Amino acid sequence: MAYKFYLKNDLDLSELYKTCHFCLEDMQEVNAHITIETLIKSLKLIKSHLKGGVSLSYELEKQLDFSDFGAFGFTLLAAPSLKEGLDLLVYGFSTMDPSFEFKYEKNDSDSIKFTIENPGYFKDFNEDILDLANLMLKKYIKNFTANIDLSKMNNKQINFSYSEKNKRITIINKALLLLPSKMSHIAFFKSNKKKFIKRSNQEKHLKGCVLSVNKIIRNNVKKGYKPCLNDIAGQLGTTPKTLSRLLKAHNTSFQACLDQVVCDLAINLIQEEYNTKEIAYSLGFQSIAGLNYLFIKKYGLTLNQLKESLNLSHNHTACRP
Repeated sequence: MAYKFYLKNDLDLSELYKTCHFCLEDMQEVNAHITIETLIKSLKLIKSHLKGGVSLSYELEKQLDFSDFGAFGFTLLAAPSLKEGLDLLVYGFSTMDPSFEFKYEKNDSDSIKFTIENPGYFKDFNEDILDLANLMLKKYIKNFTANIDLSKMNNKQINFSYSEKNKRITIINKALLLLPSKMSHIAFFKSNKKKFIKRSNQEKHLKGCVLSVNKIIRNNVKKGYKPCLNDIAGQLGTTPKTLSRLLKAHNTSFQACLDQVVCDLAINLIQEEYNTKEIAYSLGFQSIAGLNYLFIKKYGLTLNQLKESLNLSHNHTACRP
C-alpha cells in the first residue's frame, strides 16, 4: 500500500525504504513478510503526506484491491455466493493475517452481524486498519450486488456498519447471502478453498508457536538477558529439536527470531533517543560492536548510521540513571 501511495504521489521511495528497512526486492519475494512494526512505520509515513483532511483508511482503500491479495483475493471473488465467500474469510483469512478475527452470527430473522476484530496489534493505527478492513468488506459485498436490483428487496437497508473499540460490525441482509456472484467460478473456488482452509489450520498452530517464542525472547531481552534455544524450549515445555522443527516449518529459526526481536527493541530505543552504548548494554551485549555486527548483517548499517537515516539526534549521549 505504501509503495503504491509513494508512486502515485511521486514521492521519494528512498524515504520509505530507509524508514521501514524494506526494499522493492523484499516485496517481490514470494514468501516475503513484514512485521507489524514495519507496517506501522509505513502508515506513519503515508499519514504525514496526506492532504486536505483525507482519512488514512480511505486513502489506503484506494490503493488496495482484492487482486493484491493474490490467490486468496481471486478465490473470494470466485465464490458462488456471498455466504461461501464470508465463510472463507472467517475460516481461512489467518493464512494472510492471523491478527484479525472474523465472525458472524444471527442478528435477527432478516440479517446477520459480521464482526471484524483486532485487539490492538496496530497500536495507534488500530482504528484506521479496522476502518480499512471494513471498507474492503463493503467493496467485496458490492461485487455481489452490482448486478442486483436492490429496490426489489422489500425496501430494507441492505447493509450498514457501526464501530466499537477494536471492532467493526456490519449488518448484512440475509437475502444477499445466497445470491450468485457475477464473477463466480465454482470449480476454482472449491479447489482453492480446500487449500486455504488446510493452510489456515497449519498457520494458526505455527503462528502461535512463533508468537510465543518472540514474546518469551522479548521478555528476556528486555531484562538484559539473551536466551538460548534450550531456554525457550524449556519455558514452552518442549524439546529444542521439536521447537527448531516447528520454527523451520514457519520458514524461520530461533536465531532469526532472536535477531528480529533484538533489532526491533533497539530501533524502539533509538526512537526514544537512547545513546548507542545504553542500547547495547540494555539488550545484553557486552560491547557496541556486537550489536553493530547484527545491524550490519540485517540492514547493512551500524546503529549510528541507522540513527542518521532516521534523522534522529546524536546529542543524547549522557547515560541515564
